Amino acid sequence: MLLKQENQRNNFNKIFSALVHIIQVILIFALSILSYLSDKKAGVNHHIIYMSYKYKEGIYSTLSLNIQSIIIALIVILIAFRLLKSRRITKEFYIAILIGIFLLIIINWSFFKSMIAYVYFIMVFEIVFALQILIILINKMLGIS
Repeated sequence: MLLKQENQRNNFNKIFSALVHIIQVILIFALSILSYLSDKKAGVNHHIIYMSYKYKEGIYSTLSLNIQSIIIALIVILIAFRLLKSRRITKEFYIAILIGIFLLIIINWSFFKSMIAYVYFIMVFEIVFALQILIILINKMLGIS
């Protein structure tokens, strides 16, 4: 009975992780399409510029981005410490650290700041980072990692 329950947990974890990874890939793919269209289509370009301006006034203001950078850096450091202390090392920890570092690069590097779809890059990679942390938390709840 216990073995059957453990198999169900593992199956749930595999299915859930696969679905979340598929969602992450779709989001990043959609972001690349949006970035491409923002350079080719005037309507998309104008909409992205308008919405970016509105987002930069609110949640993606300079102060807010600095606070978000600090929070993301702290989360990455906590995940790295957890990775060092853990006996069972899973790939989800490595993926979360890589996504977090890439998100910090997107927020702070001038190359991305000059892009039209800058706020959308931040938005998508914050969602991808949150989904990766969700996978880690679900694994922890199920006792897998």
